[in-house]
Amino acid sequence: STVDEIRAQLQYREENAKNLEFFNADLSFGTDEKIYLDTNAKKMIVTSCSDFKENNPDIIDCTQILSFETEIEDNETELYYEDSDGNEQSYDPPKYSYAYEFHITFKVDSPYFDEISVDLNNGERPESKDSDLYVQQNMDMLGLKSIIGQWTHKMTPEEIQMGPIPGYFEQM
Repeated sequence: STVDEIRAQLQYREENAKNLEFFNADLSFGTDEKIYLDTNAKKMIVTSCSDFKENNPDIIDCTQILSFETEIEDNETELYYEDSDGNEQSYDPPKYSYAYEFHITFKVDSPYFDEISVDLNNGERPESKDSDLYVQQNMDMLGLKSIIGQWTHKMTPEEIQMGPIPGYFEQM
């Protein structure tokens, strides 16, 4: 890094710290590593610190989010039993245990990084799709996906040209 690049990054950190004073987190997702949203300003931060203003995490404006992906990773592990000779044997039919992981990855336009990946489970991995924990983590991920999707959706020319639904306003 050159001296100018270091100065630019220090200035960026100072400006970010000042802007954090105006960041009003009204939603959060996750427990250990959290995604905080300021839905009015359409900005987010990702941090594992409870006092994020002191930690100075990068503020990501919605215009910096180039894309994002959500994933539910299904980890399947075969279960075995020990036979009378002490050997590990497969059940017939095979039995499995499951653990589900909820991930979101943001591609961002930033001078210092281009991707943010967050594990929304924070150590708690549901073992069944029917569990309350799975439902809660899935709902959290879908809620986050919906908000970020609204922030980043760019209308297509077809959507703009469609205009209002014919007759819609006459019914009001």
